[in-house]
Amino acid sequence: MAKLLVVCSDMEMARVVDALRYSVRSDQRQDVIVWELRDGCKLVDGNQQTVFWTDIPADIHVLVTKSVKGFPRDILIDAGYSIKVVSREGFFQEGNSKLERFLETLGMCWTDQARDAYESYDHRSPDFDVASWLKQFDAIGAPSLGKALLRHLEVLPTDQCVSILAKSYLAHSGVPADFVATLSKMGKSGAALSGGLRRHLERDPIILTDAIEKNATSQERKCIHVFEDGLWTGIELSRVLESLIGKSTKPKLPALSDPTLLHKYNVVLHFALATDIGIYAAKSLLLEWDLKNFSLATSNSKMIEVLTAEAKSNFENGNFSFKHVRDFASEVSITPRIITLLSVEMSDAAITHVMGVIRTVGSQLWAINNKALSDSAIPLNVEFGANGIGSTTLFRHSSPRAVLPMFWASGPIKWGSKRIHWKALFPENGPKDHILATS
Repeated sequence: MAKLLVVCSDMEMARVVDALRYSVRSDQRQDVIVWELRDGCKLVDGNQQTVFWTDIPADIHVLVTKSVKGFPRDILIDAGYSIKVVSREGFFQEGNSKLERFLETLGMCWTDQARDAYESYDHRSPDFDVASWLKQFDAIGAPSLGKALLRHLEVLPTDQCVSILAKSYLAHSGVPADFVATLSKMGKSGAALSGGLRRHLERDPIILTDAIEKNATSQERKCIHVFEDGLWTGIELSRVLESLIGKSTKPKLPALSDPTLLHKYNVVLHFALATDIGIYAAKSLLLEWDLKNFSLATSNSKMIEVLTAEAKSNFENGNFSFKHVRDFASEVSITPRIITLLSVEMSDAAITHVMGVIRTVGSQLWAINNKALSDSAIPLNVEFGANGIGSTTLFRHSSPRAVLPMFWASGPIKWGSKRIHWKALFPENGPKDHILATS
């Protein structure tokens, strides 16, 4: 990966740092170094330590503003450094096209990260791309919103999910004698995770039903470690439990031969990613089912926080329960993750506008993809995804419904007098979802 050193004057420092933070891809920000020239003679690094031109690291691209006088350009070029002098005043402005084009030559721009994320998604449409998705925002008069959403996009590689889960397993006294299982049948997450878990843990994952049944016939009680990619709202966990006791019309996995077995063996639930609302909901659900033998292992999980302080307090005090999450209760106050991210870089007025656009488009996309026949059938805040979570983080192997619908949903929407055939960047069910957009 490329590395970049930017040298500017002390007067430019704040603007340069802000512009780089905005445009550099998030997974390479640690590869960008900024030095400032103070009083026209003293070089200082990001740790406020004095440095010299001879301290420039090897194999790094050097970008120097025109206000930095006397730097040894010829000497640095002779030493093999790639040097670029920035003469334009507005080069270091948030979203400047020339800065972003320069970063693209190094593969360091947010646009490169968005493209890499899209190309890593297992269910992408081969005749679609990031540029095509962005053009849809032009059609609704919000071109900057599409770019803002992509700048906060994150697609978690399956290997990273497996690594988190394996670390969690070891942290919770996982031993070879334990059972290793998945929460459901070998769907997108089960199939994606099983191969990696098999390599890391040297065990063949089985479904939770089989793990409990095998424990029942074993001479010794073993702990069952269950692995899943995400704990978003706890609703999927509820469906799994209902399936295990044979009370689900659409079972996630086979029912147990004896429902009482559900309460007999220790089960540890591991998640690669978890939300705060999902953790509170799952704890409440397990309490409701009196499953004292079940526990959550989320200390190693990638965390997404969306609950307000008041909502957290209500869950902790028992005023809120899993039922509030399942029913999309309006009392559960949430700040969608994307709004938290955008609020750092946008004014209150801009955030209000953004929320209006997301609500208008997202609510229609959610309704289409859930066959809602009327506005009253649309749960609160689902324009931001399930329970209003508003995630911009998804998995290489799947795009959960807690992610913004503008990312995963396709279908015809109305925008004023226009009818737009919206196509998902990360279609939930692959290319066939795009057919929905034009039907």
